[in-house]
Amino acid sequence: MDTLVLGLDGGGTKTQLVVANADGCIEFAAAGAGINPMDNSKWRENLRELLRPVSPLHSSIRFAVLGLPGHGEIRTVTDTMEKAVAEYLPIPHRNENDVRIALDGAFLNGPGTVVLAGTGAMVLAKGSDGRIARAGGWGEIFSDEGGAYWIGQLALRKASQALDGRLDASAFATALLSEIGSHGRDWHDTMMGWCLSRKHQRSEIATLARLVDRLAEQGDKTAVTIMTAAAAELTSQLKTAQRLVGHIGQAWSPAGSVFDSSTILDHMTRMNGPCQPAILTPVGGAVWGALQTAGIQPKDTFVETFTADLARAFAPQ
Repeated sequence: MDTLVLGLDGGGTKTQLVVANADGCIEFAAAGAGINPMDNSKWRENLRELLRPVSPLHSSIRFAVLGLPGHGEIRTVTDTMEKAVAEYLPIPHRNENDVRIALDGAFLNGPGTVVLAGTGAMVLAKGSDGRIARAGGWGEIFSDEGGAYWIGQLALRKASQALDGRLDASAFATALLSEIGSHGRDWHDTMMGWCLSRKHQRSEIATLARLVDRLAEQGDKTAVTIMTAAAAELTSQLKTAQRLVGHIGQAWSPAGSVFDSSTILDHMTRMNGPCQPAILTPVGGAVWGALQTAGIQPKDTFVETFTADLARAFAPQ
């Protein structure tokens, strides 16, 4: 079997793992639940289940790079994740923050800025001298502005203001109530009960961002206001990170589910100029980093082959 490397992109909502060779051919791929220790009590179990099927390939895997949510931000969380990975993946590996592998994938380790907006949000910029700076990504309690959770939380806030008369947005509130399964008039019980009954509150509130996006596309003023505010928050983080590396205006690349929204992408483009599509996805960035660390030279057709294989591996069933 060819010499292989492993890449993992762990998020708050979902995780992707691939094992590939220098040609870009994917030998194994798997997807699983989120592995963020800060909002998922089952993150260890999810990580273990995802890594377990890889064990027959351990002898052929030269190196692994794992992008982990929250890694390098809180010492106790980082230490716990490091121990878990060492236990479940007893082969040479390096753990990185999940945004770092997105940056590496987007620009193949070169300079640039990645704006990651999934469940949470953070910007990472890399200057031409290799200096790296970040902005945002402090967690949902007082940061993660522009991420799907932030959008969903703001949507709930606007809906509550409309329901008690503080905001003229009855259509928006009605649409949100319908989304969470309410068709009666006991609004307080519905909204508060829905939030308190969520098993994974952060990720489930984040799913409301899709509703807000749909309503924005339909012209709902409240939804447009929320999405415009999200784009402004992401732009603030982008410009701050670029300033810190001394390269304002450098190429930027979007990553994460929030950028499935054409409304967000259009606003970001107007504020910051056209984006540069990522050369590789975050899990591709992890694979690329593993190849570099292992001293394995990717083939010239690696990006094309890997991208095609990845699309097939994770195609909707």
